[in-house]
Amino acid sequence: MRTLILTLIFVTLAGNLSAQCQNGRCQSKRPAATAYEWRQLTGDQDRDYLYRDGVQIGGWCYRECHWRDYDAASGKWGEPTDDPPIPVPGRESPPSTDPIPQPLPAREEEEVQFVAGQNNYGIDLDRMKLAQDGKHRYHLGGKEISQAEAFAAIDDGLPDDSSFMRMVLIGPKEQCDRVRTDVDGLLDWKGKLSIQDYRTADDPMIRGLGYYSGSPALFIADPVGRIYHAQSEYRPPQQLAEALQVADARRRDPKFDPKAVPDLNAKPVTPPSPLSPVAYQIPTWGWLVGGGVIAYVLFVMANRRKS
Repeated sequence: MRTLILTLIFVTLAGNLSAQCQNGRCQSKRPAATAYEWRQLTGDQDRDYLYRDGVQIGGWCYRECHWRDYDAASGKWGEPTDDPPIPVPGRESPPSTDPIPQPLPAREEEEVQFVAGQNNYGIDLDRMKLAQDGKHRYHLGGKEISQAEAFAAIDDGLPDDSSFMRMVLIGPKEQCDRVRTDVDGLLDWKGKLSIQDYRTADDPMIRGLGYYSGSPALFIADPVGRIYHAQSEYRPPQQLAEALQVADARRRDPKFDPKAVPDLNAKPVTPPSPLSPVAYQIPTWGWLVGGGVIAYVLFVMANRRKS
């Protein structure tokens, strides 16, 4: 009897094993890698929302710099913390004095704007996935290193240009190179200006940021992207230096509103004539007739004085 029971158990286990193996090869059931995705929901410009495997798990508020967990099953939000599961996209919320709205629950797919398509500046996010243990990985020269070693490598190998004014050039390479040559001759700006040039405004690094192409188009902005000067064509070094100086002064002025992008080299608008507005409505022939009448009256008066 005991032998019969053991035989039945063996046959059952063998059957289950054979069901998982095909052609003599057994495939282990490994859990799929977790897929994280930042999204921006319509109606909330202050936050990016994080989805894990297609399910919303929380949101990051840029104005208050905090993370809140979200339970999709119950629709409840957790308390604010400063520890999101993965790094945030790193954008700025539009300046506003309005109260920050409450975070939004998950929405249908068609109402979602993917942050990956707007704020990743050309990075292929499909190739930036976390390991299965949820930890980030850092590599230098093909060798995995710690976070501290990665940050140290950046600090030692990269200049700190975080406070530099930005100059963005968009146009043919030879025209952009000409502007770079002019900038090299501006000694007052040596080591204070970061320059990037692109062939078109549709480049993934700058797409959707308000730039346009030119010959070349030139933009002067602060480190966070607020534009203080724009022009669509090449201008001599003297005008470039003047634009840089005024743009830097406007950057330091807390009352200056950079929404209206000014051309700092533009000629001043000629003030209107002090003539009455009615005068501008008189056609040319009216002025000619009037002038002829006045000339005739003066001629007649002169003849009467002589007689």
